[in-house]
Amino acid sequence: MRNKLDNMPKIIAHRGGFANLPDNTLIAFRQAKQYGARMVEFDVQLTLDGVPIVLHDDTLDRTTDGTGIVHDMTLKEVKQVKKQDGNPIPTLEETLQCLTEQQLIANIEIKQCAYNVPHIVEKVMAVALNYKSKLPGMLISSFQYSTLSLIHQHYKDIPIGLLYFEFPEFGLRQAEELNCYSIGIANQYLDQATAELIKAHHYKLLCYVVNDLDRAAQLFSWGVDGIFTGAVGEMKDYL
Repeated sequence: MRNKLDNMPKIIAHRGGFANLPDNTLIAFRQAKQYGARMVEFDVQLTLDGVPIVLHDDTLDRTTDGTGIVHDMTLKEVKQVKKQDGNPIPTLEETLQCLTEQQLIANIEIKQCAYNVPHIVEKVMAVALNYKSKLPGMLISSFQYSTLSLIHQHYKDIPIGLLYFEFPEFGLRQAEELNCYSIGIANQYLDQATAELIKAHHYKLLCYVVNDLDRAAQLFSWGVDGIFTGAVGEMKDYL
């Protein structure tokens, strides 16, 4: 039986949760805690030498002062560039250490990987398992079925979440095959009928990215369990 998150909060700080701070940075995660968030979501890529780092894109260009494809670069090379806050890209190890200190639930999104899915799963889980007992909770999510399938096979005590943009006809079948804890749907594609369908099958329903209070209220009225937001400060009534 797969473990559950008994303390799933309604508000999940998406990549840290603040438009005025660089995403996927330790400073954003610490500020999320200061504002009352209990859970943060962040993205993991793998370097050429097999180190999981916390970065959304598979290139450095958009969010750092460097350029290049992450999986073609060593950790040493990646650490030479700076995020917009002037700090280097954090590793997964550094991030989970920060979340342990802040006692935040970690939602680790393993990014889609076309080149070596078993390798990234092995490297991410080797780090994640060292922190599982130290954190108040952990959820591993991905858009990639093959990634979650490996976690389902080898790490059955870790809650996993399947992500979609629009919920497909085969979504419930995949979620059942993976024994998922949660299903995440893009805000623009989630309607009441889809929400009710997913909830009728007893999955936690998450929605990303929601920065509007009225939309948040509507989603919660449909039974949505949690929203990923980049506006943690504006969602204080739900924290």
